[in-house]
Amino acid sequence: MRTDSVIPTMELSLTADELRATFVPVAIYWIYSAILEMLEGATAKYSLHSKAEENAMIKMLVPKRSVVKGVLLHQTIQISLSLFVAAVRAYVREV
Repeated sequence: MRTDSVIPTMELSLTADELRATFVPVAIYWIYSAILEMLEGATAKYSLHSKAEENAMIKMLVPKRSVVKGVLLHQTIQISLSLFVAAVRAYVREV
């Protein structure tokens, strides 16, 4: 008596649209962030706050390291969920 069970597997076969929907928002975020960081010094004369006010605000800022860690965690979760949804959709298409 043969008792082979067929267990469906979820292969990750992403379409080009799914890949774009997964990775383009992350890439745009980092490109936009880099552009703002580069322009920060060039736009100092157009600042809304005086230098004294900015120095007072700096004490209240969150460290950049903490922000980067939070952003990377958020984007890791975002990419993971997007890949999971793509895998489920691919599985549903096969069934």
